[in-house]
Amino acid sequence: MKLEFLLFADSAVSAKDGVFSALNCGLDYFRCAEFPARKSSLVTIARIRFDSDEMDRPHEFLLELIGPGGDRLDPFIPVWVTPIRHPRYPDASNHMTIAITLYSLVFHEGGIHRFRLLSGDRLLGESPFEVYQQESTP
Repeated sequence: MKLEFLLFADSAVSAKDGVFSALNCGLDYFRCAEFPARKSSLVTIARIRFDSDEMDRPHEFLLELIGPGGDRLDPFIPVWVTPIRHPRYPDASNHMTIAITLYSLVFHEGGIHRFRLLSGDRLLGESPFEVYQQESTP
């Protein structure tokens, strides 16, 4: 299996056929007025390619948030998916797109945070997400 991409959006839905719809997709930062900063929701969209021998059985993934100092923060979300075979090419690899909505995120400090997607102990990939405080204007 291979992570093809990991994106962030304000809202998203995904379908079993790998198609997804997203609103404000491509986010890579969150600007806040103060810390701790609260973001009501953030959607992580991951497309994973599965080899044919990985089909038709469940796989557990873990989405973790890593702070600027390297500490694992809440949330860490387990997700189970069962990839299906391509309807016309059953012996070929196929992909799935999953959208994971995170609610009530709290960031205690600014800096580059990282969202990491793991399968068991194997890191499939990660994406940076910057959180910074907006400078106030007098």
